Amino acid sequence: MAETAKINRTELLEIITSMVIEVLFDLMQGGQVSCHFYPHKKVLYPSVLLDPEQTIVTTWKSWQNWHRSTLGSHSPNEAPVIKSLEKLKKRYFSKNL
Repeated sequence: MAETAKINRTELLEIITSMVIEVLFDLMQGGQVSCHFYPHKKVLYPSVLLDPEQTIVTTWKSWQNWHRSTLGSHSPNEAPVIKSLEKLKKRYFSKNL
């Protein structure tokens, strides 16, 4: 019997925010990004309470940290994916013990 997991509004907002930050981070890697706020415009979907200013600040800080690191010229999207941690441990760590 399959179980369904329910998430609350806070968890949903965290998921949406992290996805937006990831997309913005990728856009920043591609070149210059500019941002314009129009506070007098009506919000079309007020049910998603994403703070655009905070999201952009968080993204910018992440980008600055990544760019300043020794990995700055590499995309985090090009990082290898570990599919089997156990195989990795057996292959590399057992030799060193």
